[in-house]
Amino acid sequence: MQQEAPQHLPPIPGILETIRQLAACGMVQSIITSRPRPPLRAMLDYLQLHGAIHAYNSRDCAAAQNLRDKPAPDKLLFVIQELNVKATTSLMIGDTAMDIRMAKQAGVAAIAVTWGMGTEADLRAAGADWLVTEPTQLRAVIAAAIAKSEPQNAIPTEG
Repeated sequence: MQQEAPQHLPPIPGILETIRQLAACGMVQSIITSRPRPPLRAMLDYLQLHGAIHAYNSRDCAAAQNLRDKPAPDKLLFVIQELNVKATTSLMIGDTAMDIRMAKQAGVAAIAVTWGMGTEADLRAAGADWLVTEPTQLRAVIAAAIAKSEPQNAIPTEG
């Protein structure tokens, strides 16, 4: 989601389907990013995800709302309030230690994914509740997190 045209940034295989399936099941989804709003909106337009993403908070939105950036919990707590959901029933999926720290500071369970910017060691050290190494594991881990049980195909972060 850099400044490049969205079509030059192919999504991780299976992610669009996962986002759409979660939306179809009634899951409220949002995006919190340190990037500016224009490339985020261009990406959502290009990938046709506006109906699946219910809210977003970008760098410029956060600045206008005087919210601190990650790892402070401000942006996540703002979106939680905006969506009228509870932190205790929310999940944060992130690929950096800053994402995971933001979630933990907001009282939100954190699912770390290893196909982004963060290393497995950094994500574990940040306190991720679950660590997902393959995109195909994500739906099962989300279901397990919702059920508050240990996911079958993910690496637990304890131990």
